[in-house]
Amino acid sequence: MQGPKVLADNPQTYKENVELLELENLNISYSMRDSGQQYEWEIYYKVNEKQNDKALKLKFSIDSEQKVSVSSENNWEIQESNSIISNFMQDDEGLVILRADHSIEKLNLAIQVDSKIIENGQELINENILEGNVDQIYSLYIPKNQEAEVKKAASLAETTEESSSNKEDKEISKQNNESNLSFSYPSNFGIKSLFDEKTQNYENISPKYTEDETGIYPSQSWMPENNTKVINHQGWNAFSSNWDGIDSWDGNPANLTNSYIEHAGTNNPVDFALRKYARETETPGLYDVFLNVRGNVQNPIKPVDIVLVVDMSGSMEGAREGAIKQGVKSFLSSIENTAYAQYVNVGLVGYSSPGYISNSGYITVPMESLATDGHVSAMNKALERQFVGGTLLSWESVKELRC
Repeated sequence: MQGPKVLADNPQTYKENVELLELENLNISYSMRDSGQQYEWEIYYKVNEKQNDKALKLKFSIDSEQKVSVSSENNWEIQESNSIISNFMQDDEGLVILRADHSIEKLNLAIQVDSKIIENGQELINENILEGNVDQIYSLYIPKNQEAEVKKAASLAETTEESSSNKEDKEISKQNNESNLSFSYPSNFGIKSLFDEKTQNYENISPKYTEDETGIYPSQSWMPENNTKVINHQGWNAFSSNWDGIDSWDGNPANLTNSYIEHAGTNNPVDFALRKYARETETPGLYDVFLNVRGNVQNPIKPVDIVLVVDMSGSMEGAREGAIKQGVKSFLSSIENTAYAQYVNVGLVGYSSPGYISNSGYITVPMESLATDGHVSAMNKALERQFVGGTLLSWESVKELRC
């Protein structure tokens, strides 16, 4: 006999179906609600891999300074104290649920996706296929944090507008058969440094508007010279924490000073500044709209040296040989086509047994910057030969690169 179902007092849904990842073969989103006794984040995932020989595995890592409990379906397991990992999936969907007390102040979610493909009867696993392509760390919504940010931004902009976050509670229609898999943990884990390096969030600085018989317009405003049909909001001065007071200028976008809303940083008086404004053209009723961004953050870059050591023996022929060649080519290409290529120095050592790929049993490509003309091609060309022979790596080859 089943007893009556007990519902929490005043359940409230704050966020519903917030998209985190939307790829051709993977969708991840979350909903957030207050059950009355604690906060809940329902992370929905759907894997739809159309290639029969390919599957995906998901790993969620959580960062919080308070205790967080995690529940999932039975195709997930605990890998580390802070992480939960799924099996490889081709066509599946489900929920992972996070729960925490109302005292929680921070909740970050890191997502890692691994792929598995069957090639020539062998399994090839690529880890962290999202790296460098999409964001992997997400700050999940916490009601009181959001309310504090809104109030602070409103005070900074001298606005009195109040916001309400009351919404009707909505149930997710998907039936979730939870297993007994559940765990809790503190935040002292290895990937914490990844979260600590997350991009800084900045306060929104919103203009205050006046409404009268002439219409609605910014209370602190400026007009382009000889252009009285447009009223734009003034810039914000980070030093004085006030509007800049400039009420007219020519509206030339080459001007890098006037009407910018400046955002102060931790190590810089101004990290960046934004300017949005309109200006009527010579054709009445036709307007140019400008969005200007001015940066001021400089990140020093330290050069890095990388040596690729490649087993070119006969044990690597077939699928492994192809995977190595393609992997090196993709790795070099992904860096070569960026602004960081000049700071990345790469060399290559390929080894086998003497008399096969060379008389000595190894080949080398000296270490140079990836921005050097022909360097990437030289490393790819060195790997074009057939992988043959035994496996013997001489330290002389490594010394040759270091000299």
